[in-house]
Amino acid sequence: MSYQVTIQPSGVSFTVNEGETVLEAALRVNIVIPYCCSNAICGSCRGKVLAGSVSYDEELEIYGISKSERQAGYALFCSAMPDSDLVISFEE
Repeated sequence: MSYQVTIQPSGVSFTVNEGETVLEAALRVNIVIPYCCSNAICGSCRGKVLAGSVSYDEELEIYGISKSERQAGYALFCSAMPDSDLVISFEE
Protein backbone atom coordinates (compact mmCIF):
# COMPACT_ATOMS: atom_id res chain seq x y z
CA MET A 1 0.00 0.00 0.00
CA SER A 2 1.23 3.53 -0.66
CA TYR A 3 0.42 6.81 1.07
CA GLN A 4 0.39 10.44 0.00
CA VAL A 5 2.54 12.92 1.93
CA THR A 6 1.95 16.66 1.67
CA ILE A 7 4.51 19.14 2.96
CA GLN A 8 3.21 22.35 4.50
CA PRO A 9 3.28 25.21 3.92
CA SER A 10 4.44 24.58 0.32
CA GLY A 11 1.73 22.03 -0.55
CA VAL A 12 4.26 19.81 -2.36
CA SER A 13 3.12 16.16 -2.36
CA PHE A 14 4.75 12.80 -3.01
CA THR A 15 3.95 9.12 -2.62
CA VAL A 16 5.56 6.80 -0.09
CA ASN A 17 5.55 3.18 -1.20
CA GLU A 18 5.18 0.24 1.16
CA GLY A 19 8.40 -0.37 3.08
CA GLU A 20 9.80 3.13 2.43
CA THR A 21 10.47 5.81 4.99
CA VAL A 22 9.25 9.36 4.42
CA LEU A 23 12.84 10.45 3.72
CA GLU A 24 13.55 7.63 1.24
CA ALA A 25 10.42 8.47 -0.73
CA ALA A 26 11.13 12.20 -0.73
CA LEU A 27 14.69 11.71 -1.98
CA ARG A 28 13.45 9.27 -4.65
CA VAL A 29 11.44 12.14 -6.20
CA ASN A 30 14.12 14.79 -5.58
CA ILE A 31 12.45 16.48 -2.61
CA VAL A 32 15.00 17.50 -0.01
CA ILE A 33 14.18 16.91 3.63
CA PRO A 34 17.00 17.79 6.02
CA TYR A 35 18.85 14.70 7.26
CA CYS A 36 22.28 13.53 8.30
CA CYS A 37 22.72 10.09 9.85
CA SER A 38 19.58 8.31 8.51
CA ASN A 39 19.65 6.10 11.62
CA ALA A 40 17.24 7.88 14.03
CA ILE A 41 20.18 9.16 16.07
CA CYS A 42 21.00 12.77 15.22
CA GLY A 43 17.53 14.33 14.91
CA SER A 44 18.37 16.35 11.77
CA CYS A 45 15.29 14.99 9.98
CA ARG A 46 12.91 15.87 12.83
CA GLY A 47 9.61 17.35 11.75
CA LYS A 48 5.99 17.68 12.77
CA VAL A 49 3.21 15.34 11.65
CA LEU A 50 0.26 17.72 11.26
CA ALA A 51 -2.18 15.04 10.10
CA GLY A 52 -1.95 11.25 9.90
CA SER A 53 0.31 8.85 11.74
CA VAL A 54 3.68 7.16 11.41
CA SER A 55 5.38 4.14 12.91
CA TYR A 56 8.93 2.87 13.22
CA ASP A 57 10.55 -0.50 12.75
CA GLU A 58 10.17 -2.20 16.14
CA GLU A 59 13.84 -3.21 16.16
CA LEU A 60 15.06 0.36 15.62
CA GLU A 61 16.31 2.30 18.64
CA ILE A 62 15.07 5.89 18.41
CA TYR A 63 17.58 8.31 19.96
CA GLY A 64 17.07 11.50 17.97
CA ILE A 65 13.68 12.38 19.44
CA SER A 66 12.24 12.12 22.92
CA LYS A 67 9.09 10.25 23.89
CA SER A 68 7.41 13.56 24.78
CA GLU A 69 8.28 15.00 21.35
CA ARG A 70 6.75 11.93 19.66
CA GLN A 71 3.64 12.36 21.80
CA ALA A 72 3.51 16.00 20.67
CA GLY A 73 3.42 14.87 17.02
CA TYR A 74 7.07 15.07 16.03
CA ALA A 75 8.77 12.33 13.99
CA LEU A 76 12.14 11.43 12.54
CA PHE A 77 11.44 11.24 8.82
CA CYS A 78 14.57 9.19 8.12
CA SER A 79 12.97 6.26 9.94
CA ALA A 80 9.25 7.04 10.08
CA MET A 81 6.95 5.03 7.83
CA PRO A 82 3.42 6.31 7.17
CA ASP A 83 0.43 4.43 8.56
CA SER A 84 -1.88 6.77 6.62
CA ASP A 85 -1.73 9.77 4.31
CA LEU A 86 0.31 12.52 5.99
CA VAL A 87 0.59 16.25 6.21
CA ILE A 88 4.02 17.22 7.56
CA SER A 89 6.20 20.24 8.18
CA PHE A 90 9.90 20.65 8.91
CA GLU A 91 12.52 23.39 9.08
CA GLU A 92 13.93 23.93 5.61
